[in-house]
Amino acid sequence: MTINEKLDLTLEPGGSLRDFLPRKKRDPRLRLRVATTATIKDVAESAGIPHTEIKGVERNGREVFADDAVKQGDVLRLYPYTVFDTGVEPLHFAVDCNVAKCVKYLRMLGFSVYFENDIADGKLARVAAEQERIVLTRDKRLLMRKIIARGRYVRAVRAEEQLKELVAFFNLKEHMRPFTRCMVCDTPLREAEKAAVLDRLPPKVAAGYEEFKYCDKCDKVYWKGTHFKRMFALLKRL
Repeated sequence: MTINEKLDLTLEPGGSLRDFLPRKKRDPRLRLRVATTATIKDVAESAGIPHTEIKGVERNGREVFADDAVKQGDVLRLYPYTVFDTGVEPLHFAVDCNVAKCVKYLRMLGFSVYFENDIADGKLARVAAEQERIVLTRDKRLLMRKIIARGRYVRAVRAEEQLKELVAFFNLKEHMRPFTRCMVCDTPLREAEKAAVLDRLPPKVAAGYEEFKYCDKCDKVYWKGTHFKRMFALLKRL
């Protein structure tokens, strides 16, 4: 074949991978013409499916790798993740602005979250790769960047529904360490004696609480007040 020739193949996205296809093309079999140099991952992403969403691939009925080159006449079946099961722990995240409302909730539950307002996609991808973080976003093009190894395209739009989706997909209830991380700057909290922070507490808090934590970076004092209780009421609804 010459460099200008194309290969004909069939792509069969399974389950939730069809979410990325245009509605008019949500047929289980897509017939495509691709470059002779394409890999299976290239084919999937040309159809709008980020590589981070693909758990497994079969070519002509045999299990293969997403980085394998395609061949003329291939039938490629793609299988999605249904839950996060790559064995990575602890779970650290890098969050895009379109999932920003989940940042404080994830931190309150004890998960490290890298987040900056108006961050460029390139920087977010680089930080995620360097720090081995899982990217959470509603931007599928971001997840197609080669340096991103793990990510989740968040289907839900509303914040509470997004959190519900993340708790289920990543099985977060088994990994939670609530009240251990600063919601503002992501720094691990340390125990604080009441006497050491007493002059900074509102009178009702000083009278009603005995356990406190402190962020050395942003100088914030935490206690298990109404905000903390609202969080756990939210979790019970998930």
